[in-house]
Amino acid sequence: MKKLFYLFLLFPLLFIACSDDDNNKIKFYDANTPPERITEIEIGTRSAGEKYSFAFVKGGSGVYNTTSSNQDVIESENIWIEDYYGGYMNTLSFIIKDAGETIITVTDSKGNAATLKVTVSATSQKFLVSEPALQINDMVAGLKTAISEDVEQTNLLANNSFILTYTGKEEGNVQIYSDAYAENEIATGRFRFELQEGNQMSILFLILEYGGREHRYQYVSDNAPLSQKSNYYRIKLGENLTEYYQNKYDGQYPAGTVSEVKYYFTVSSAG
Repeated sequence: MKKLFYLFLLFPLLFIACSDDDNNKIKFYDANTPPERITEIEIGTRSAGEKYSFAFVKGGSGVYNTTSSNQDVIESENIWIEDYYGGYMNTLSFIIKDAGETIITVTDSKGNAATLKVTVSATSQKFLVSEPALQINDMVAGLKTAISEDVEQTNLLANNSFILTYTGKEEGNVQIYSDAYAENEIATGRFRFELQEGNQMSILFLILEYGGREHRYQYVSDNAPLSQKSNYYRIKLGENLTEYYQNKYDGQYPAGTVSEVKYYFTVSSAG
């Protein structure tokens, strides 16, 4: 099944009548009602890595060739013009490789040509950490202290902030800061979202890789998903650290063993 991103759920079969000479020209259109001629589009990197349709193409002979001026942004081999609505129009699809600018040139068998400027901007989201809570059960005081100190050294803390910069639909780079203003960077790494299917329900994880470790933060509750554009929202995340600390402190504290360790915090975002 073709992925038609941004476009095509309800697209009217309506184009303004043109002269025969104008019909021979290759033209690009958006998905407005009625459709409007375009010469450039702007896209975010969250669309990178997968094939999506971003515009309509009309006119020309119907036999097209396509090229990209910047192979680092969109490779020429990853551009397609495909039939839509039984030949009445065509979709322009491509795979974004990275942020930047490129010019897509479309030519036909009769020598007609048209260009579309594509600007790909980095999609990023900033989050502030608050309300951390460490849950430790059934252990001796020395072990609790050791785990508490380790969490403070290796995990996200109150007033930390982090920025997710997408290089694909559900993955990208993460920058972590010690302050709420994202001025003092303390770690960098990668992030991804992972949906774990279950019999009763599915569990969504935000996975951050930084400091030589992978942190699997489970969505505990939220009032808006990370991907939703809203002015302000809060999300509670939790990480089950039981197995990690069982392995880390195995045999070091004979008087007590790790039975359960969970770490929770809230992240909020504005903009």
